[in-house]
Amino acid sequence: MLSILGLVMGLLHLVGGFIAFVWLLFLGQWSTVGVGVLALVLSGLVIRAALLPGLWLFGVPAAVLEKGPQPGRAKPFYALIGANTVVVMGAWCLLWVWLFLGRAEPDTRIPMLLWAYAVSVTPWVRMARKSDAQEAQEARAAPREPGSREAQSVTLVVQVAFICGGVAWLGGWAPFHLAALPLWCLALVAMAATAVRQRKAPRRRPVPRMAKPGATTIEGEGAVSPPSDERQERERHEG
Repeated sequence: MLSILGLVMGLLHLVGGFIAFVWLLFLGQWSTVGVGVLALVLSGLVIRAALLPGLWLFGVPAAVLEKGPQPGRAKPFYALIGANTVVVMGAWCLLWVWLFLGRAEPDTRIPMLLWAYAVSVTPWVRMARKSDAQEAQEARAAPREPGSREAQSVTLVVQVAFICGGVAWLGGWAPFHLAALPLWCLALVAMAATAVRQRKAPRRRPVPRMAKPGATTIEGEGAVSPPSDERQERERHEG
């Protein structure tokens, strides 16, 4: 079901954005198209800059507590890192909803909604796919079983929230932010839980193989060392 939903959302994302681009150009909304294209070009830099304060604010205590005697205390800070991501995601979406839908007229409501959707979700879809691809690559190198596509799952929830808000706004039933708020809260909780699950576990040192009790070698009592040349020679002659 998640794969089917992702396929539908991907088709809507690609086709909707292209249709809105051509539609707005045909209607003469050159400034709207230009602002959207500029936003897509600079989205990676802007989003990373917006995420950076939260990463420093919550990531530093999480790293310190993770190395302490009780690493479980770092879980709330990892949850806040995930929640901060959804907060920035929601702020990015609401920015373009306010900018584009606020300028919509009766003949531009649908293309403005599609264009706001494309500009809002494109950077996050791209980041989610990159995150899942990196996780799959690390799973193959470990080797271990790849995890679930949790980043894309959260992004899908945000996309559905945007669609619910857009449909409610287009039909005049409710403001955009009120219709999208429940699913955005669900995405926030899911992202917080995902960040806690994906936190790095402390590495354990391998336990060295021990020799028989009382055995003394050049590495110390109890350690294992390869046989000396004299011992090998004696065993060869005895054999």
